[in-house]
Amino acid sequence: MVNVILTLRIVQAVLAIIVLGLACYVVNFYNHIKISIDAANFLVFNSIWTFFALGYLVATPMFFPNFHNRWAVLGVEAITMVFWFAGFIALAVAINGMVCVGIHECPIPAARAATAFGAFEWLAWLSTLGLVVHALIQYRRSDPNDAGIESGITDPAGALDGEAATPSGLDVEMNGGPQFESKIEHGQQPSGPPHLPQLSDLGTGDEGLQNQPYGQPAIDGSGTLQMPDVGQYGGNGTHDEQPR
Repeated sequence: MVNVILTLRIVQAVLAIIVLGLACYVVNFYNHIKISIDAANFLVFNSIWTFFALGYLVATPMFFPNFHNRWAVLGVEAITMVFWFAGFIALAVAINGMVCVGIHECPIPAARAATAFGAFEWLAWLSTLGLVVHALIQYRRSDPNDAGIESGITDPAGALDGEAATPSGLDVEMNGGPQFESKIEHGQQPSGPPHLPQLSDLGTGDEGLQNQPYGQPAIDGSGTLQMPDVGQYGGNGTHDEQPR
């Protein structure tokens, strides 16, 4: 299977070399007559910047993975795309003010070619930026906790030069008795808070003393005072005098 990202990286490098040569010719030509073309200078800068950007995007995931961050990749892609868009548009406008010196030397064709290749370079960077954004969106959908910023999951599409995403499930167990146990299966989210027992289920401990004031005989439902049976305490209900 063809790696689309790697193919586009090669195209970006080749186009950057072509634009660098053409833009340097235009800059060098006008330097001889003490004229500075800012748009051509900017395309020279864009080409050099592209080499550094490609070095980071291609080399860091293979040799320096600790320095490879998906958000840094997104930033480099976006900045480089904007640079090339501004560069080829600026040079296309500047061509109208260019002049030829002599009959055999004219930088205008080279400037036009640099503009055309710069436009193709911009399209190449726009394509890779779209793939990176798509991969980040897939991150957020595949990771239930965040989207891959803190979880360490790499993109599923390979646009960030990483491995396939492998989001792990959540396994939580609360210990504290059978009524407090709640376990979440692999890859599932909890449907609600753990079940807690009601106070009515546990009881209050005074069910038999509801109608009995403290220190007084019990009162039945009709409000009649119930005197205790002294026989249950070992007596016979009579008082016998003992001789002194």
